[in-house]
Amino acid sequence: SSMPDYDCNNPYKLTYSKNKKAIKKLTDKTAKQEAESAAVQNQWRNFTVSDTYVPGSVFKTFVASAALEENVVNLNTT
Repeated sequence: SSMPDYDCNNPYKLTYSKNKKAIKKLTDKTAKQEAESAAVQNQWRNFTVSDTYVPGSVFKTFVASAALEENVVNLNTT
């Protein structure tokens, strides 16, 4: 639901091209139906709310700012 080509008026239409290609490669009809069902369920997930975000290097800025504000370090500290 957070993808730009997702259509709320047609929620069962697969929009993610990677999933479409993977499903087309399947030859077994039952496996194809299960994969398509799983792909539809997956595209309904709102990734921005459901998935975790690992801040990594972005968080270093906050730590440095807090250290400067609390006078734990100064601009000359290495």
